[in-house]
Amino acid sequence: MKAKLSYPVALLLIALANAIAGVVCISLLPESVAVHFNLSFEVDRLGSPWIYLTFFLFPPLVAAGLLFESLRRGQKEKNRKPLKIILTFIAAMLAYIGWLMVGWCGSVSELGQKAEAPLPFLICTPIGAAFIVLGNYLPVIKRNSTLGIKTPSTLASDYVWTQTHRVMGKVWVGMGVGEILCALIDTFAGTEFLAPVWLAAAIAAECISLPFVTRRFKKRELQALSENAEITLPSDTDQA
Repeated sequence: MKAKLSYPVALLLIALANAIAGVVCISLLPESVAVHFNLSFEVDRLGSPWIYLTFFLFPPLVAAGLLFESLRRGQKEKNRKPLKIILTFIAAMLAYIGWLMVGWCGSVSELGQKAEAPLPFLICTPIGAAFIVLGNYLPVIKRNSTLGIKTPSTLASDYVWTQTHRVMGKVWVGMGVGEILCALIDTFAGTEFLAPVWLAAAIAAECISLPFVTRRFKKRELQALSENAEITLPSDTDQA
């Protein structure tokens, strides 16, 4: 038990230390800073720097969630590793965005000012990397009520859960690769809008297609059951 708790406890302590450091730095910022940018990465809204505090408060919450899941007896052992990696990555991403906002956006206090730093690359590339990491781990997550794509169909069937996560894992990896490529084009070609547009379009396409994906596998499962055919789940080796 101590070995299982050492990592989440250490992550929680690091996240709390990061949050305290964030509070100190935010308190030193001007009263009015950039809090929103348009598609051209020009400042279109100013506000209090304390809005950045959100990015520093969420990592401790994520770490606390990991600690809670480590204490749950019902959590499947095979889900512990992907859960640990995914939540750690999410906490690191939030901390990164928080320090990016404090470090650069906190020094901007004029409307219409354009970002001199390569924000498409600094923001959109990590987002793309997040989709790639999450997409690689989606297929290995076993059916549970905490982590994964939870719909009535996936929660009711191991087959629908497994097949849906295999398909959507590939979709997420594709979304991540596309986001990184668009961020690189925006950075070096000066287009500026490709990465945000790609991300919005990809998320919309995923949300629209997900019900059709789960329905397809649910229909296939029902058909196999009606024919008394055996449904074979992919092995962990096939999913990796």
